[in-house]
Amino acid sequence: VDPYRHVGDLGNIVAGEDGVVQIQLSDHAFSLTGPTSVVGRSVVVHEKEDDLGRGGDQESLKSGNSGKRLACGIIGLAEISIPPPPPPPQQPPPPPPPAATPMEPEQ
Repeated sequence: VDPYRHVGDLGNIVAGEDGVVQIQLSDHAFSLTGPTSVVGRSVVVHEKEDDLGRGGDQESLKSGNSGKRLACGIIGLAEISIPPPPPPPQQPPPPPPPAATPMEPEQ
C-alpha cells in the first residue's frame, strides 16, 4: 500500500483468473469502531489499477485512471452465530406389555 495515498484509498487488489479476490486488510488509518470507523461507508471496486495520481494527466489526478466502477457496497458488521444443534429424533414409546391370559385349569 502506498504510504502517500489519499484518505479512503485502500490500495490496489488483483483478482484471480476466475475474477475472485480474497484479502485480509489491516490498516492504521481506519478501524471498525471509533472516530476512524469505516462501518456505514461505501466501497467501490474499479476496473483498472489506480495510478495514484502519477499518470501525468488531469484524469490521473481526479480518478487515478482507475476506469469504470464495477461494483460498490456499504461496509457493515454482521453478527456471526452458530445455531444450536437440532434436538435428537423422538423415539416412539415402547409397546405396552402383553395382556395377561387366564390359565386353563389342569385336568
